[in-house]
Amino acid sequence: MRIAVCDDEKNYRDSVIKSIKSNNNMLGEDEPEIHSFSCGEDLITYFEKGDTYDLIFLDIEMDGINGIETAKAIEKISEDVIFIFLTSHGEYILESFSVQTIFYLLKPIDEEKIKQAFNKFLKVFFKNKLAIDLSWDSYITTVLLKDIIYMESIGHFTNVHFKDKSLKSNKNLKYYEKSLSNRGFFRCHNQLMVNFFHIQTINIIDISTTQGMRIELSERKRADCLSLFNKYLREISV
Repeated sequence: MRIAVCDDEKNYRDSVIKSIKSNNNMLGEDEPEIHSFSCGEDLITYFEKGDTYDLIFLDIEMDGINGIETAKAIEKISEDVIFIFLTSHGEYILESFSVQTIFYLLKPIDEEKIKQAFNKFLKVFFKNKLAIDLSWDSYITTVLLKDIIYMESIGHFTNVHFKDKSLKSNKNLKYYEKSLSNRGFFRCHNQLMVNFFHIQTINIIDISTTQGMRIELSERKRADCLSLFNKYLREISV
């Protein structure tokens, strides 16, 4: 596991790194590799050279390019990074979900808060390794749940949509609703089911995803969608 800590204040970088190392028992004998950065520009350059991280603790308010813009630039290079934002102002929280933010921490932060955030990251990290099998005729394809943006009912079959492709399954949408509703998926329409992990905003008649897609939202499902998505956000925030 590779972790980066990016903050223009050294005391916060040191605090986060110290907290991760002091709670290394959460990973057993696997000690994470941790790198420190003082600005977003250096972190972006690191990714441009072909390197990557599983997790980035990223300050929002930095001199030069801020944390939100840094995260957006990194996501154009690598989509598998998970961000935990650090901020002194709560008004940035909603904006932070324009990228794959899993948590945010309000400054000043203490070791216990960092530990809570890291624990939640580990749950998401290992959950993201979960996969399902999609079968069509005699072929079976294994896909990661985190890569699924939404599912669409087509008669007795299901189209599973990803960022750059779609796959068919001979299972109907009701089957996936039963198996995935407790894993962050929501039946937002009679013919559609969305992955909360990819939601950016919930609008009046549709849902916007972080990939720029718009997914139809049933009027009678909107209240439940908002309630469950807010619950999802509370569970991933600290």
